[in-house]
Amino acid sequence: MSKIYQKMRVSNSKPVKGKTAGFTLIELLVGVLIIGILAAIAFPQYQNTVFKSRYVEAITLAESFWQAQQRYKMANGKYAWDLYSLDIEPPANMTPAISSGEKVVALRDLKKGVGIYLSTSSSVNENISPTYVAGLVWNGTKQAYYYKDFNGKRYCVPNTKTTDFCKSITGSSISTGRWGAYDLYEFIN
Repeated sequence: MSKIYQKMRVSNSKPVKGKTAGFTLIELLVGVLIIGILAAIAFPQYQNTVFKSRYVEAITLAESFWQAQQRYKMANGKYAWDLYSLDIEPPANMTPAISSGEKVVALRDLKKGVGIYLSTSSSVNENISPTYVAGLVWNGTKQAYYYKDFNGKRYCVPNTKTTDFCKSITGSSISTGRWGAYDLYEFIN
């Protein structure tokens, strides 16, 4: 048995004539090709996961501001047009996006691609209450709103690139209406 071990050791220690250690060009190309295919499959899935997590963050943000609006209405008899007048502290990284005079009706975080909006379809008017709170998430060409009206109905509002996303997250397969130029997909639960 010791002869076999010695024979193997001797043959392994000497390079075979004409052969060198390492990979061939074909082996390297196949390895790079496999890594490229895996990256091509994994990267879009990663982007979808990030987009979905930011959408959930937009939902949480919109729900918090929606509840703050409900508290404001109970105290003042109407909904607030200024996000800073609510009894909720906006996240520190959010900056005003849309303002009318001194009233801030939208906040956004440009780095994350998440925002919060009050009804901005009409100009800010103290006599007319806002009708909804919307959370927005965007990622390059993808964009989706989480829209909750003051009757409590919740919707996902997609752009053309996120229609399938809204269908999957809400459980709705058909649009229940229009929100400006966009379809509304109502949350089923």
